[in-house]
Amino acid sequence: MLGIAVAGIMTSSTTLIGDYFTGTRRNFIIGLQGALLGVGAVIMLFVGGYLADISWRYTFALYGVALPVMLLVIMYIYEPGERVHEHLDETTTPGLAHHPALFTTILYVTAVATQVGFYVIPVHLPFFLKYMGMPEPSRTAAALSYLVVTAAIAAFLYRWVKRYVSYTLILSYSLAIMAMGFVLLARSTDYADVVIAMAILGGGLGAVFPNLIAWTMAKTSPHIRGRIIGGLTTSFFVGQFLSPLATEPLARAYGEATTFVVTGIALAAGSFPFGFYGLMQGLRK
Repeated sequence: MLGIAVAGIMTSSTTLIGDYFTGTRRNFIIGLQGALLGVGAVIMLFVGGYLADISWRYTFALYGVALPVMLLVIMYIYEPGERVHEHLDETTTPGLAHHPALFTTILYVTAVATQVGFYVIPVHLPFFLKYMGMPEPSRTAAALSYLVVTAAIAAFLYRWVKRYVSYTLILSYSLAIMAMGFVLLARSTDYADVVIAMAILGGGLGAVFPNLIAWTMAKTSPHIRGRIIGGLTTSFFVGQFLSPLATEPLARAYGEATTFVVTGIALAAGSFPFGFYGLMQGLRK
């Protein structure tokens, strides 16, 4: 039930952003959405980590925050009318008409891959810290909070970055930064090193979500946008599901540090096609 609820919230809220806003204003709201997701994650990680030190059951009380949010949704969120949809027709670009299946496939595969990479952190970081002599859940929560803080900052700055950098280059840079963070994490010898690696990882991760969402909205017409966003949301969750299945055998055989290095290499390899395509686009202009 929780998974169904989260999927519905992510799909509907993101689609409504595309229906309510256009252009640079929409990029700003998408970045703000990513930033606020990060802020909320920081708060929940800190509170949940300390509650887990008391009892693992207490952490589930945090879901109670959904009740006041539900009241705000009922009071202020409305279904956009036809006039709003007509203004969004300008976001459709001719390029998508030629290869819509290829475009959506690239989006979905990228979403799955980035989530497989990202969820290596919450899955394996506790064991990595335990190996370093820091088994407390609050330590893991604090380390993750540094990641989400820098991710929130990167998401908030997305609007300004997008003015000067293409979607493909932003994705390439983001994956490369994440790769660097994973390699630094694998080489960490103390908690300070872990914090620095987490901050770098967050800086790369923070731009991925708003960039994929903004790219989707810019290349899809309003009447199919909800379906494409739904597929993108599904891809995020599929990546989260696959991450432990794909990385646990590697961690068991070679350890968490090696798993971080392999993940970093995979992300770096994924950044090259986007970087090459983005640079070629720039040269054509």
